[in-house]
Amino acid sequence: MGGCGIVLGLALAQGFKRVEVGPWPRPFDGVKLHVSIDGDDANSGLLESSDGKGGGPLRTPQAALRKLREMRASDPSLCERTAAIRILEGTFDLDAPLEIGPDDSGSPDHPVVLVGRSLSFPGATDRSPDRADDYAGRPRWSTTLRGSRRIVGWRPEKLRGRDVWVADVPDVPASGETPARPWLFRELFVDGERRTRARTPDRGGVAIQGVAAADAARPWNEGASGLHLACAYLAPIAKAGRSDLVLVSRWVDSHCRVAAIDAEHGEVTLHDKTVFKPDPGDLVWFESLAALDQPGEWWLDEQAKRVWYAPRMGEEIERCTITAPRLESLVKIGGRGDARVHDVWIVALQFEGAEWWFPAPADANAGRASGSPQAAIGVPAALDVHDAERVRLSQCGITRCGTYGISLGRGCSEVRVDHCWLEDLGGGGVKIGEAVIPAAGAETSGNVVDGCHLVDLGRLFPSAVGVWIGQSSGNRISNNVIRDLEYTGVSIGWTWGYGASSAGGNVVEGNEIGFIGAREGGDGPLLSDMAGIYTLGIQDGTVLRGNYIHDVAARTYGGWGIYFDEGSTHVEARDNVVLRTTHGGFHQHYGRENRVHHNLFAFGRDAALQRTRPEVHSSFTFDHNVVVADHAGELFAGDLRDGHFDFHENVYEVASAGAARFAGGTFAQWQAAGRDKGSIVAPVDLVQELDTDGRPRHPPVWWAPRGSPIWAVLDPEALSSSRLRFVRDKE
Repeated sequence: MGGCGIVLGLALAQGFKRVEVGPWPRPFDGVKLHVSIDGDDANSGLLESSDGKGGGPLRTPQAALRKLREMRASDPSLCERTAAIRILEGTFDLDAPLEIGPDDSGSPDHPVVLVGRSLSFPGATDRSPDRADDYAGRPRWSTTLRGSRRIVGWRPEKLRGRDVWVADVPDVPASGETPARPWLFRELFVDGERRTRARTPDRGGVAIQGVAAADAARPWNEGASGLHLACAYLAPIAKAGRSDLVLVSRWVDSHCRVAAIDAEHGEVTLHDKTVFKPDPGDLVWFESLAALDQPGEWWLDEQAKRVWYAPRMGEEIERCTITAPRLESLVKIGGRGDARVHDVWIVALQFEGAEWWFPAPADANAGRASGSPQAAIGVPAALDVHDAERVRLSQCGITRCGTYGISLGRGCSEVRVDHCWLEDLGGGGVKIGEAVIPAAGAETSGNVVDGCHLVDLGRLFPSAVGVWIGQSSGNRISNNVIRDLEYTGVSIGWTWGYGASSAGGNVVEGNEIGFIGAREGGDGPLLSDMAGIYTLGIQDGTVLRGNYIHDVAARTYGGWGIYFDEGSTHVEARDNVVLRTTHGGFHQHYGRENRVHHNLFAFGRDAALQRTRPEVHSSFTFDHNVVVADHAGELFAGDLRDGHFDFHENVYEVASAGAARFAGGTFAQWQAAGRDKGSIVAPVDLVQELDTDGRPRHPPVWWAPRGSPIWAVLDPEALSSSRLRFVRDKE
């Protein structure tokens, strides 16, 4: 599953007939089936163009998989040859998820490959497309599989004096054993761009004053069904008819149906309890037809089966293509019982148009779940993989979905996701493993996410993360760009405290993780208690190295670069660069015997470092790090009084170094207590290089003079990547 797979994928996509790749023979002598928009599922699929005798392309990928199964069943020798299903250019509408099972498996030397027609990189030079870092622009795929549909029949109308477009929404027709159902959706796209479900306020949120009296005595981790807000704000919303409420609190989002609003007393009653009991000051917004007051907003009346849209300037009703998702998932790759799927590759395909929402209760007045306790873990993925090994997803795009992008669930091993673009998703990027410790034989381990772009995530569920690893071990997350999301970039572990855990031996290396908590150029943060990289539980052998983490912002507390939470144990963080956080470059809530060394932590707003809970054992060793603190507050936040930690041989550049910055004392007092042996406080003269227009270069370049003490503890080559460079002296 190495570089030869990239060559195979590109060669097949571009129509090469002679492929010089690893173990595959020359010329290509495997099975090749073709799928075309102009095809017919009654054809053989053996020819790219019709020969008028039934030898032309098939119409659907599902038919191609069925055809391949039939061919291999009648001639078992075909199972020893590579099989390629070439899906030609065009957009293929899916009526149901594409299902790939054990009977579709290949072998390590002869995989079954589903491949798109072509993949291009606008603006790219002759640099290799094998690394996501080298893409000069977002890739373009010629082949798309989509679960969305176009909404047609738009007509102009007036809504409260505003020009809007209105269309009737048909039911989703029956498919196989699935009966017809109403077409319900939470996302709308106009010419491929996401539009806003009508809401008030139009940006940000309104602070609640508290919870209803009946909820006041509940503990923080129990939900509430009644909120108090300012009466003046509630008055217009009370007349809205049906409305939904979104609450962002701590590190979760809750999506609740509104049962009643008493504007006179400032009370909101909810059908669905919030995930946690909110605190005064937490933010909410309401979504309803009454809130449709801005261009680009829309609303679906589920009872009337009608959708309204307020067009943006320049949009014409006859020219716009307006789509919405209809499927919950697009691809399902999974084994059955002891039979696993193996050696299946999906290359150079784009997927779009999946969406998930909370299942409706049988009784419309009964409550339902409103969210997940962390990381939007309950949200499924557009591409779901389970009970599989040696599956590869390469150079694919997943976009315009209301789900996570990819899930590697129960029993996945040696699954590789590489050079993919996951963007504009309602959920997060990639989920690996489960929330429970797996049974023997059902472990998820040894998977790779490499060279991918995971950007603009959490558009529907703000607490979704870039990459989530649950009870899963031995995975590698490397060389990815993870940015522009409301919550954590990479989250590892799912055991709170020192109990049993299956999350050891994971490696997170060489990633750029940025604009976490607040998108670049977006509104301020909504959530708290987050990080660029977050861990919890015992994780023997987990290593975080060579990552570039920047611009992490939390709303009230907890915007950290690297965050060892809830019992994090035996985790190593080295050679990482963490810049510009609201609450510190590194934080350990509580944990045991971790090591943090040879990192650069710079420009924390409220603090540089934090350790919260003293314990009887050693919390961590912190050595050979450079800490640049240009703020006026504490250098070390939290509680560092007990001495159950080891600081040594660090370099600190600290504004007002003589003040009480080191756990309430001066640096001299800190060292006199036996801490930070061999460490110094000195200017490191770290400078970011600017271009000729006076703007920071991209990728960023940082330098410090050769005589700077920074080079006594840090290696510029270890800190540098294609996303960030460190050099001795100005170039």
